[in-house]
Amino acid sequence: MRRFGLIGRPLGHSASAAYFAAKFEREGIADCTYTLYELPEIGALERLLAEGCTDVVVQPTHVMNGEEYHKLLAQAEPYRARFARMSFGRPLLTAAEVVIAREIGSGVVPMDAGERAWRERHGRLLRRLAQQAGSVRRVFCGLTEVLK
Repeated sequence: MRRFGLIGRPLGHSASAAYFAAKFEREGIADCTYTLYELPEIGALERLLAEGCTDVVVQPTHVMNGEEYHKLLAQAEPYRARFARMSFGRPLLTAAEVVIAREIGSGVVPMDAGERAWRERHGRLLRRLAQQAGSVRRVFCGLTEVLK
């Protein structure tokens, strides 16, 4: 019997167990099971190994990449070779990075040299981000203008 599982915490929102049970039945796959494993910490992967799990999906519940997500990946990595397959889900905003910046000058040049230099750096940074972005939108008074 091949065992598959989703690990994480919390998993109450996950529909994957029902999805895979229906998929295995629909496709006539009788030698597979899929279980949700709500584990308190990554070291509990030892339990999955002891129970004979072969394939594991580590699905973080983080909204975006950050220190906690990268820490989870680093903690799980030593277990990767011990499973037949271990894959990692990505946080919700991984594929669609969003940068929100305020317009700070309205075309008015400040009298203070330090303020002018700061606004210049701010503008150059936003220009570099816009060059790398797939799309750029400006919202002014609730109206959206597509710049790129």
